[in-house]
Amino acid sequence: MKALAFVAIVILVGAVLLGGNLSQTDIFNPYTRTAEASRIEAETAALVAQNEFDQQLRQIELDRIREETRIHLDALRARQAKELEIFEQDAQRKSDLYEFAALCGLGVGIVAILVLSVALAYYLICRGNAARAGQLVPSEKPGRRPLAFPSAQPA
Repeated sequence: MKALAFVAIVILVGAVLLGGNLSQTDIFNPYTRTAEASRIEAETAALVAQNEFDQQLRQIELDRIREETRIHLDALRARQAKELEIFEQDAQRKSDLYEFAALCGLGVGIVAILVLSVALAYYLICRGNAARAGQLVPSEKPGRRPLAFPSAQPA
């Protein structure tokens, strides 16, 4: 009988402990389950709202970065166009300068050829006059053969 009493006491103590533990759970309390469900729904709604807000912030930041990039690209394109215009102007100036230098060189060459032609013509005229008169041309030294073209040489 003592053993039966001991088992009954152990079962009774176990039942009290189990009852105390189960009374604090939400399984048997419909009000706490409803409140917990409402809390979870509120947290979910708050997370959804926070997610939407974060997404809007990311979109605003993305739009700002796109605008900054567009402004930067426009500035780069304008600078590149200005540099290209300056380069083309420099190339045109150099081309004009080279053309002027070529014309000056051509003019100097023509003048040099004219001066040499006049000098040669004067020399030939003096030589011809001296040959008719039988005199030496002042530029010739005695003992040298006078300059003559092949058609003017005696046969």
